[in-house]
Amino acid sequence: MAFRYFRSKSRWILAGFLGILLVVGAYSIISPTRESEIVVQDGPVEIQEPDIVVQDDRVEPPDPHFETQDELYGRIYNGWKWFHVYCFRCHGVDAAGSDIAPNLRESIKAIPYPEFHNLVREGRPARGMQSWKALLDNKQITDIFYYVQARSDRVLTPGRPDEVGKGGGEWIPPLEWTESIKEIDVNPAPADGTAMK
Repeated sequence: MAFRYFRSKSRWILAGFLGILLVVGAYSIISPTRESEIVVQDGPVEIQEPDIVVQDDRVEPPDPHFETQDELYGRIYNGWKWFHVYCFRCHGVDAAGSDIAPNLRESIKAIPYPEFHNLVREGRPARGMQSWKALLDNKQITDIFYYVQARSDRVLTPGRPDEVGKGGGEWIPPLEWTESIKEIDVNPAPADGTAMK
């Protein structure tokens, strides 16, 4: 009796298993892969390979300057995010330094923006700092610069810029400081020292 019950249920189990395999197989055939994209047009199906962006040789336009306190806040907030993605592991949370890398709040006082930009792009391999040019573009490097400058000038307290303002809200860059930051030329000099075109 038990064998007969198992035998009738096993057919349904087998049918269910085969159904799952059929669905998974069909999905894997019709779904695009991460490596390519299927484009259907009037005619045959074309497979287009994704564009490969070589960032080392790219020519970027100069970074547009901010106009308002709100725009500067956005740039600093983005700089905080980029810093905490790429830089804080060595330079510490809030750019305060660590055992393996300097306190950027102090270091930034000694170098002009073009030198900061080139240092981030090219790194200092002899001192253990990698080049970030493959991961950060000019705008992102400038955003990090604005963030570190705000921390250096002590107008931005430690923490997330969207939580350190009055009442735990967004921080607002002081107007006088905003105007002084506008004076900084954030068009980077090329790594070879020649003038930008």
